[in-house]
Parts: sequence; structure tokens; C-alpha cells
Amino acid sequence: MILDREGQAWLVTERVPDFELQVYEKRGDTDWLERISEQDLVPFRMNVGPLVRFILLTSESSSDLILYMHHVMSDGLSALYVMEDLLSLIGEPGKELPPLPLPVDVVKNIPPNVGRHTPGIERSVMGRMNARWRKNKVTFSDDDFVKLQEKRYEERDRAILLSLTVAETSALTEKCHMKGVTVNSVLLTALLTAKYAVPGLAEVIPDKLRVVVNLRDKLTEDPGRGCGYYAAGVVPLHARFNSKKDFEHNLLTIHSEAVRKIRDDKELFKDLISTEMVDPDLLDALDFESYGMLENQVTKRFQEMMAKMSGGVALTNLGRQDFPEQFGDLKVRKVIFLAPTPLFKVLLASVLTACGCLQAAFLYRESSFSTQVMKEYVNAVERSLRDFMAIDSQ
Repeated sequence: MILDREGQAWLVTERVPDFELQVYEKRGDTDWLERISEQDLVPFRMNVGPLVRFILLTSESSSDLILYMHHVMSDGLSALYVMEDLLSLIGEPGKELPPLPLPVDVVKNIPPNVGRHTPGIERSVMGRMNARWRKNKVTFSDDDFVKLQEKRYEERDRAILLSLTVAETSALTEKCHMKGVTVNSVLLTALLTAKYAVPGLAEVIPDKLRVVVNLRDKLTEDPGRGCGYYAAGVVPLHARFNSKKDFEHNLLTIHSEAVRKIRDDKELFKDLISTEMVDPDLLDALDFESYGMLENQVTKRFQEMMAKMSGGVALTNLGRQDFPEQFGDLKVRKVIFLAPTPLFKVLLASVLTACGCLQAAFLYRESSFSTQVMKEYVNAVERSLRDFMAIDSQ
């Protein structure tokens, strides 16, 4: 990644080192999580690259392939497309792959019905903050970002997995069809319901719902299977959750709000348009402030604002993807998607349904939630899902 004279970042393919495949012996079914933690400790050099790594864990019975990508160049679907192409090259070495589509500028392809309007109060607040920031602006070098990543991973990311079988995934989908709701709505309801099942969690995590939404089919130019960031950062859902009501009551409330928001292009692009108002260096400074590497009154205020807006429960669901189960002699058993661990105190689930199975990963850090609390929480989410699948089935 390079910067032009105006400070705009560009991803380039020239003079980038060749990719390397790191190969290790597979020691167990969760060994891949340990290898990801090891990669977290090796910072990307943004001005050198490459910004993606490949790790293969092998054993006589099965192998695990890890695609480790920097979020600056990819959303979740992009990573899935890259993984599919990679498996095609491994399983069928002679196969020719179609060329990747050229990247699409998301900002220039916002639907015309959205416009670029932002609330006057928001423009005023961000305008004043940008002006104060630019009086004593701080810029960051590649070495600064390396130090930031080293600081970020002084505490390791952790993940707890929830897996449904092919039969269970099918049962969940069928029940959703029967009830006239989406899997997304059921997952969101289960995420909120579960926090009331864990002592003390409901008091520290507000009933706020946020969902990441795919924007590919909303843009005026279709990026197709191109690699880039084509997702709405966060779309807040203002659904009233009533812990005294049953699951189905809350499900219908959340589903109604989710459908309304996702059908409203202005809501989907609001976060992107708001982000465009913020000085790019101030956005970078937010990370440095959060990890104690910068002391600045403007970034401190910005960090406090973002922390208040970001609390709650979040879902990034890539949905049901038509991912091949066979690549030559290779048979794929499961595909798992890990989103970046949240900067703020958020209960996050990253979900993907591929090869017939729903796989959910819950990302956290011990400084935010203890492992015991997260295990109880994930167990409560699973109970909610299974209870929903069992409704009317007796």
C-alpha cells in the first residue's frame, strides 16, 4: 500500500514480494487457532506487503488451510472468493481461473437515491472536531503501524466456535421459512436473548444490535467477485428487546426492524458517508488512542464518542454461500470465517454457512470478557437456537 501526494492510500501489485505458503504439521483440530495467534504477532508491513498470508497444517487424515488477510484490502466475501480460487489451484493445478474484476470505488458508486446528506448536528460536531484535530495534526508512518500491531496483540484474540451439522442447519433454515423470518433475525435474537442467561452480562452490555451488510448488489457498478471492502461497517437496529417476553415475540420485533433497515439504502450507506466526513488521520489516531499510544484531547473525545456508539451485540454473517465441496481430489468438510476482534466492548459473532453447515465464531479478549463468561454465553446462544428449531416440532 502506498500514499500519493494528497495522502490517499492505494493498493498496488508492483514490486510486492512473492506470496509464501507456510507449512506445519497439524497437531489437533484446534491447532489452526494457535497458528492464527502466531500470525497476529507478526505485523504486516503496509508499504512492503504482501497483505495476505497462507498457512497449511497437514496430517495423514486431514489438513487445514488458513487465509490470513489484512482487513484494509478485503471484506469477508472477498476472502471467501480468494479461498475458493486458492483451493481450485491446489486441487486442480491445470485449471485456468477467470481474471479478477477491477476494484470498484464504493464512494463513487453510492446509489443516486442515497445522496450525500448527513444530519446537520453530525456535520457540525465532526466539522469542529476535524478543525481542532488539524490545528495539531499527527500523521503516522509504517513503523508506527507496526508498533501499533505489536501493542494490539500484547493481549491475544480468542475465539469460541459454535457449529451446526448439515441436518441442524437445514432444520434451522426450514423453521425460518415456516415462521417467515430470516436466519439473520434468528441469530440476532439469540445473541440478545443469551446475554440475559449469563449473570452480570446484561448489566454491562446494552440492548444494542448492529449488523454488517453486504453492499455489492447495492452499488451502481457491480464489483462481482472482486477483492475489496464492499460492506457497510455497522447498521444499527433500533428494536426493543423485552427480556420478559418469549423468543418468538422478540424475534418478530427484531425481524421487522432488520427488514426495514436493510431495505433502506440510506440507512445502509449512512455509516460510510459519516466516515467520509472524518479526517483519515483522525480515524487512524483512534486506534493509537485506544491502545495508549497517543495522548491527544481530540482523539480522546473521539474515542469516547465511538465507544458509546459501539457497545452492544454485533453480527457479521456472510450468509449461505455456494462454496464447492470438491476441488479435484480435495474434499472440503467445513469453512470458518473469523472477523477482526472488536476494538470496543462488543459481543461479536462472525457467521458463515458453507458446505451445508452453519459455523459461528465468537471473538473476544480476556480484558473485555472472561473465557468462562464467553463459554456460558455461547452455550446460551446455542440453546436459544436449538429451542427455536424445536418449536412446534413435537
